[in-house]
Amino acid sequence: MPAPESTPDLTALYRRLDRSCRFGFLTVTALLAYVAHRLVSNIGAVEQLCDEMLSEKALPILTEFVFSQALLLTGLCFLLPVLAVVCAVSIRRADLAIGGICLCNLALFGLSALLWWAFTVPFAELMSGLQMR
Repeated sequence: MPAPESTPDLTALYRRLDRSCRFGFLTVTALLAYVAHRLVSNIGAVEQLCDEMLSEKALPILTEFVFSQALLLTGLCFLLPVLAVVCAVSIRRADLAIGGICLCNLALFGLSALLWWAFTVPFAELMSGLQMR
């Protein structure tokens, strides 16, 4: 007599898929947090470099904002990954947990893009001014 076919336990498969997705999105969070931490840790050095090289020129508004709000941006850089882990661990519904993690990832990406832009634009303007001479 043939053995009866076992049907897969869909609840267990769903739980495994849920944990895998949460882990995957948290891995993206770790990567984005690393990039943001590297950028945030250089705010003081870039500010000093801008003071030395571009003392006679006015800096873009966004660059001034980054320099003046360095403590806030550093706090966000540390808070967002922690918030993503809290979402992954404490929210039971998979869609809400992954949505919370994705919002943290989006905020980290936006923070990294803001810092990158604020760091590069003053020097790009300086370089374009040197090429015109």
